[in-house]
Formats: sequence, C-alpha cells, structure tokens
Amino acid sequence: PAGTVIKDGLDFDDDEWTPEVALNWAATDNVNLFVAYKTGYKPGGFDNSALPSATLGSGDVAPLIYESETGEGIEGGVKSTLMDGSLRLNATAFYYVYDDLQVQLFDSNVIQFDTFNAGEITTQGAEAEFVWLPGVEGLTIRGALAYTDAEYTDEFINNEGDDLDGETPARTAEWAGNVGFTWETPVFGDWMLGLSGDARYSDEYPLQDVLGTEYEDSFWLYDATVRLFSSDNKYELAVIGRNLSDEVVRFSNQSRPFACSATGDPAQPCTPLGNAELDQIGTSSMGLQYTVQFTYRY
Repeated sequence: PAGTVIKDGLDFDDDEWTPEVALNWAATDNVNLFVAYKTGYKPGGFDNSALPSATLGSGDVAPLIYESETGEGIEGGVKSTLMDGSLRLNATAFYYVYDDLQVQLFDSNVIQFDTFNAGEITTQGAEAEFVWLPGVEGLTIRGALAYTDAEYTDEFINNEGDDLDGETPARTAEWAGNVGFTWETPVFGDWMLGLSGDARYSDEYPLQDVLGTEYEDSFWLYDATVRLFSSDNKYELAVIGRNLSDEVVRFSNQSRPFACSATGDPAQPCTPLGNAELDQIGTSSMGLQYTVQFTYRY
C-alpha cells in the first residue's frame, strides 16, 4: 500500500488523478462518432526481483525503487452498422504518451530481472475491425487490421548502458491483422455442422529492449475448427487445428546466463558482452497442434 515502510529509508508514497472525458455523437441511427481524452496511472514501487543486500548495505536504496508510470492521450473513431445491418464496421485512431514507462529487463551477468523506468514512449496509430454477413445462410466473415507507430521518445538508459531513445519497443509490430470465417449449417436431425478458419498476420518486431537486438520476421498463423453440435448447443464434438503451417514464432529473447564471447586469447578465453551479443534464449509459440474436444453444457 502507498506509504508502507519496508525498512528505514526504503519507502514509497504516491498518488495521482486520472481524469478522462469522452464525447459521442449519433450521426445517424447506425453510425456513432466518438472522441476521448484519457489518462492512466500505474503506481511505482520496489524491484523485488533484485537482491537488496548489495544496495542496503551501502545505504543506497535508489536502484531498488522505480517511479510511477503515467499516460495521457486522445483517440477517436466511428462505430457503425451498415448494409442493412449485415456489416458492423468499427475504426479508431489514437495518440498516447507514457512517462516513466515501467520496464523489466533480464540481466544475465547477475541472473535477475531489473525493473526500472524508461523516460517516455509515444505510440500512435489506427485500427479497424469488421463482421460481415454476406447473405449466405450461416456464414460470417470477420477481420481486423492495426497500424502502430511506437518509439521511445526520451533518454532511456537500459541495464546494458544503451540509450534507446528513438528505438522501437520490444514486441511492437508496425502492422498486424487477422481475417476469418465461420459457417454453420444443419446436417441431420437436430445436429449442426460448423466450420471455421482464421489467418493471423504480424509484421516484424524487435525481441529485446537493447541496441542490436534480433528481430522476429513477419509471419502468418493459420487455425481451423470442425464442429458437430446439437442445435441447442448442449452437446458438441470439435476437432481443432492450431498453427497449421507449423510456424514457430519467437515472442522475446534474453541473453543466456553465464554466456560469454570467445576472444581467441587462451589466457582470457571469453569476455562478457552486451545482452544482444551473447547467446540468446527465446520464448516461442507452440508448433502445429491438434485437439479433439467434447463439450457438454448443462
């Protein structure tokens, strides 16, 4: 809680107002326009992933404290139902600035995660989504597309000593989207057949908040489902296929603990380097998966 004292000299106290205001206009019975100003707040605290003995012994507790994160920005867009109700189309544009963004990075030299603040991050972009009933009995088509331009816009010295001002934050793709369909039709008696498929796209993105980081290449992922279910939805048998193209995608990287780079000098066989230059350990998606699922609803 705010104001709680952990140890003499090691306390944190903060408060913040987070107002927001929104205007909505029903341009027609089927089209609504909106614009909003929003603020946000995430309280700071103590980095409990770090060992405090190294700092408390010297009386310097500053490295354990990270500041509160604040954000503000505007967004606006449209929500609509078109084509005699067969098409739902929503679109939004946004611009947000976050100060003292809370970031957690792995430090392979001491084998711990460090939590600290980036100076500022600015993110802007637009996104749209639709659901369409094309006039074929039981068929629904859906999709979404998002554009994001994000970068650190103030000095941000990470735990490697890199200044990331002007760099793109980790795991931020410029373009992302998906498209899919669902089709349901009677087959016999009270039983229905359902087919669905989805394709998801992501542009390339950096894997770490360090200079020289690797990037994950752009990719598509494909899913599909076949269902046999009762018309009252009480019983359902489904065969689900995920990641049908067996694409293994990395979400993040971190340097391997105890890793070092060979120097060629027998007297000094390896020299620690920055996180981006060391051997990397990544987290990734699952490959191709099949699932058989039976559902009973009561």
